[in-house]
Amino acid sequence: MQHRVTQFLLLASASTVAAADIVHVLYDPPREVVESTWETIDIDGDSLPDMQFSNSFELSDVWGLGVNGIIAKPNGEAAQEIELGALIGPDSSFEHQFQLLLDGSTDGKNWHEWSDTGAYLGFRLTVDDGFQYGWFLVGSVRNDGHTLSTLTLYEFAYESEPNVAIPAGAVPAPGSLALLALGAAAASRRRSR
Repeated sequence: MQHRVTQFLLLASASTVAAADIVHVLYDPPREVVESTWETIDIDGDSLPDMQFSNSFELSDVWGLGVNGIIAKPNGEAAQEIELGALIGPDSSFEHQFQLLLDGSTDGKNWHEWSDTGAYLGFRLTVDDGFQYGWFLVGSVRNDGHTLSTLTLYEFAYESEPNVAIPAGAVPAPGSLALLALGAAAASRRRSR
């Protein structure tokens, strides 16, 4: 009976880890990009910049440096806020522009608003086998004449498995590592007997 329990735990932990291919980074504290500054992000840890968030008095925007596409509004000039749980993947419509607005206007007419408290931004990274899809949680507060504009970067995640969609806001299951440790402990205990 002990042997079956150990096998079950090992199989359960292996399948849980295999299904959790999400890489998640939480900024604690959140990164503040104050007026007239920018923040460059290396999403996939390859030492190359992937995204840059900039903030000025007139507007805040996102630059796709190594990112091959950001989900944009239909007009193609501003990033689209993605709802929590919405799938970001092969069926999403990505804009290949280098720069997309979050808040503000480039022509004084078409004003774009981004959530002050945070909204999801969908992106995709080019890899050898296709694309990796991900999300960034970003908040933007515009200068109201009394306070400086602030762009806040809260967290991001991406699916490490190429060509697999990720729901906006998805993070790795917190129990996967605990289950893996439990399975390893049970296997170790079994071997010592």
